[in-house]
Amino acid sequence: MGDISVFYKKRLVQLQYFVQFSREQEEKRLEQNALLQEEWNDCRIQCHHGAKAGRTEDKEGRTRGRSEAVEQELIEIKGCSEAGYHPLVFFEGWRVALLNDTPRFHLDQIDEMQRHNTSDEVFLLLEGSFTLYAADGGDEGPGTVRAVELETGKMYRVPKGVWHTHATVPGTKVVIIENADVSSDNSDRVSVDLRAKLEEKGRGKNHHRNKDRKSVV
Repeated sequence: MGDISVFYKKRLVQLQYFVQFSREQEEKRLEQNALLQEEWNDCRIQCHHGAKAGRTEDKEGRTRGRSEAVEQELIEIKGCSEAGYHPLVFFEGWRVALLNDTPRFHLDQIDEMQRHNTSDEVFLLLEGSFTLYAADGGDEGPGTVRAVELETGKMYRVPKGVWHTHATVPGTKVVIIENADVSSDNSDRVSVDLRAKLEEKGRGKNHHRNKDRKSVV
């Protein structure tokens, strides 16, 4: 009888242990399931946001594409960032060009002036610094040179037949408007020492100032 009692006690302990172990395993399983569910929910949210963002980007891309197409249909858009002179728009006998700074037009590189015999020339400063040099004189060549530094927001017109040249600095952008047929065939060019011309003008001004002072004395 005592052996049977001991046997049942052992079995009871084993059953209690098994129940406790099963309960712990079940708790672990529930925790793992909860973690998996959280990860799944996070994944669904991220995927949803990613898909939404992708749809938004696609929509924006399509909208931008349609907008650009409409602009090209209604408005011609031109531009150029390369150095030098670039004719970009032509219409009914006139052209619009963009002049970007280039060493060729730096003051120490200028060695000639020109005049156009069939067209005025209009300049509009967009960025940087730009100086127009215009001179009186006719077929004999440029006379006294005058310098005008352009201001943004203003247009400057050089009438046909006027000797002129111009100087840029790094970063300069200028719009130039003139007849589309302006070329070397209807323009004149002449070599000139621009610095010497400007110094000569400066000496002339100083001479007149000194003469005025003597007259006052």
